[in-house]
Amino acid sequence: MDAGLFRPVFAAGLFLQLLGVFMTSISTKYWQLFLAQGVCTGIGNGMQFSPTMSLISTYFTTNRSLAIAIAASGTATGGMLFPGLVEALLPRIGFAWTIRVLGFVMLPLGLTSLFMLKTRLPPRKSGPLVEWSAFKELPFMLFVAGMFLVFWSLYFAVYYVCPLPSPYFYSTDITRSPRSVATALASPTRSRLISSSHLTGSA
Repeated sequence: MDAGLFRPVFAAGLFLQLLGVFMTSISTKYWQLFLAQGVCTGIGNGMQFSPTMSLISTYFTTNRSLAIAIAASGTATGGMLFPGLVEALLPRIGFAWTIRVLGFVMLPLGLTSLFMLKTRLPPRKSGPLVEWSAFKELPFMLFVAGMFLVFWSLYFAVYYVCPLPSPYFYSTDITRSPRSVATALASPTRSRLISSSHLTGSA
């Protein structure tokens, strides 16, 4: 983003994300799923998420952490909506078209973000495109290693929640799906925007 390449990077990330999703819909082997969903979509997600979080921080001098938390809460929102969409469509239209529907939902959302997000600060006039010297700094490398381990273990709890015996395991009701509820419970740790009353329905 410092080099003034936010929009090209975001657009490339959106392309890779959608390419991975639609390639996932026609995948029939494990290595195809790994390349499409794991590599292609993963790189695309990173090329969108990280620059966007950096961009938001440039617009705020006070309450910056709150602004970033509100933006990051979209992760949990999608984590509640997309599983419900999959559980509702999978028995009706099958795996391939369910994944394609997800791609068609992501397309307008991604294009809207692409045209609405704008950089506030001018690009720097000098400096390397990649700051390789940062990889020699111990605090930065410890941070990278720590974040890798955090995200490596992040979804284990969600996957262990889903197989638990429950009459609602196969329910298409998004408010009763174990995966959706687990993701919703994780949302306050990111942004503290969702209170327990939203999950229980109490006032």
